[in-house]
Amino acid sequence: MANSKYADILEQSSVPNKVWKTALYLRLSRDDGTETESNSIASQREILKEYLKRCPDMELVEIYSDDGYSGTNFDRPDFIRMMEDVYSGKINCIVVKDLSRFGRNYIEIGNYLDNVFVRQRVRFVAINNNYDNLSTGNNVVSNLLTLSITNVTNESQAASTSVNVRGTLNLRRQQGKFIGSFPTYGYLKDPDDKALNEAVYTLLKEKQAEGTWGISKVYTKEELKEMHLDGAFSFMVETDGCTTFGDAWLEPVVEPFPCAPEAEHRGNHGFHPDKGPRPPFVGFGPDFAPGVVLQNAELVDGAPTYAKLLGVDLPGADGRALEELLRKE
Repeated sequence: MANSKYADILEQSSVPNKVWKTALYLRLSRDDGTETESNSIASQREILKEYLKRCPDMELVEIYSDDGYSGTNFDRPDFIRMMEDVYSGKINCIVVKDLSRFGRNYIEIGNYLDNVFVRQRVRFVAINNNYDNLSTGNNVVSNLLTLSITNVTNESQAASTSVNVRGTLNLRRQQGKFIGSFPTYGYLKDPDDKALNEAVYTLLKEKQAEGTWGISKVYTKEELKEMHLDGAFSFMVETDGCTTFGDAWLEPVVEPFPCAPEAEHRGNHGFHPDKGPRPPFVGFGPDFAPGVVLQNAELVDGAPTYAKLLGVDLPGADGRALEELLRKE
């Protein structure tokens, strides 16, 4: 005999022509990305919809989806919205693919299953766990005990996955490898991938040849080193002097503007100094000699000059300190 605590919700199974106002809940965290494809949001949605087709007593009201949120807590936008709809009476049935999609915190899950959903008379179904709190054919207490074990296992798996992911990322950091999802434009995930390097270089050269992208030259990392320019990038794209490159991929991809002196401020740093106005350097302060003008200087002379001003040694720096600009001691 079922515990009297669950009598109200169990009695609803005997209500003639009862139709449950149903919510489908989907969740996938970033850590779950290492799991099988069957746990993807799209896959969960299809599984739940197929299940609903076999349940004439369930009417789909809304699908709630938290993509990229951990199951170890319930501070998730769509979960919160779903629970607000539970309390308002909009829905009274929740279906999930399995218990781990609902959450991985066994204490909180137990509170929802054993308290919140019972008080609100909410039917809860976890398909892969073969759990339906409306089923009178199963022993309620036994079901909850089984689910408690499942919850602990799911929470332990979340903790283990988190540790494993952090360990992998730390190892890749120590090896100097790229750990982001997508590299910034102009950078390669793996600079040592020669095939990828060649493919990107070929693509950039094609865009340069088309003549509509404002590209005057594509520099390789090796060419840039000879110009005293080094960094984590793989290529540098130089403009034609009348184009400025933005950092956002928004339409229109190419937007023309007049190639005239009044427009120069839009691309002064997008090309080699020989092809346009050179950026000035102005020094002011007690350590600068007044009234001194240098017609030309190298960009690499900046660091040694700043070091001289600050009294710092930079023995490995390229260039020279521009002592002509400094006040004599």
